[in-house]
Amino acid sequence: MLSTPVTESILAGMRATILGGDRRKLEIARKLLAEGCEVRYFGGPSELSEIIEAPMSASSAEAVKGAKVVFCPMPRIGENGDLYAPYSSSPVRLDPNEMDEMESGSIVIMGWTPPEMHAAAETRGIHIEEIGQEEECAIFNSIPTAEGALWCAIEHTDETVHNSNVLIGGFGRVGETTAHTFLAMGARVFVAARRLAPLARAQEMGCSVFGWDEIDGHWDEMQIVVNTVPQEFFNRVRLSRAKSDCVYIDLVSPPGSADRTAADELGMHVHWLRGQAATAPRFTGRNQWNLSRQRILAHFQKGDIS
Repeated sequence: MLSTPVTESILAGMRATILGGDRRKLEIARKLLAEGCEVRYFGGPSELSEIIEAPMSASSAEAVKGAKVVFCPMPRIGENGDLYAPYSSSPVRLDPNEMDEMESGSIVIMGWTPPEMHAAAETRGIHIEEIGQEEECAIFNSIPTAEGALWCAIEHTDETVHNSNVLIGGFGRVGETTAHTFLAMGARVFVAARRLAPLARAQEMGCSVFGWDEIDGHWDEMQIVVNTVPQEFFNRVRLSRAKSDCVYIDLVSPPGSADRTAADELGMHVHWLRGQAATAPRFTGRNQWNLSRQRILAHFQKGDIS
């Protein structure tokens, strides 16, 4: 019986770099190695050294030197320009100086990109592929995010989630999965949103619904409040009415949805659960790779990969 010949990946021999990130990047590294890439990293978890059998680079610039593929974190870049890098003791960035070290025609994979980074990359012949808003990525990421919200609620309340009043602000992909999760636990789920179509879907699922401008009228009825909308939700007025036995959870990427200054002054705590997809690193890393690989192959198949 003749064996089927193995087709070599077009990525074989390319240098790939991982900047920052969390344990989701371990699976990315494994997949890159399986494609035959030479992998470097800076600012990620130390287990990457074991996987790629090489020490961490000394800087972002050294890590991306000669790279054709660069993986940045999925969470939004901080207001100061830092990439999400919870395992790094120093800032991790991909600024113009680092881009100058990359190969022209290379591709950067990340969640969201500020306009100035797009502009800097374009002038250097570097393509940035944003996958944070892709439907598949967002839905898969919403699963561990919702699980993280449930864990936080269980950890910080003396009551059961079952039969608790849970308010979810917003009903996008994260909001919908979060509502599913709390409903499955037997909670009484209330959804606030601006548009009628999401409210109709939430009501069909078994949630109670009300408009965004009605939130304050229901605030004191809630035992758990979860926000998924990227705008200031936990403002000074609401925090001043916060109850000590209510759990407040912010699922929004930087800069979050809470007035941190007001919270500190009022002695209130809002649990900011950024990067919750990292709690299931193999699951989310694998799904990110599957989506990213399609984009990477398409990029190099239509251009010169030499």
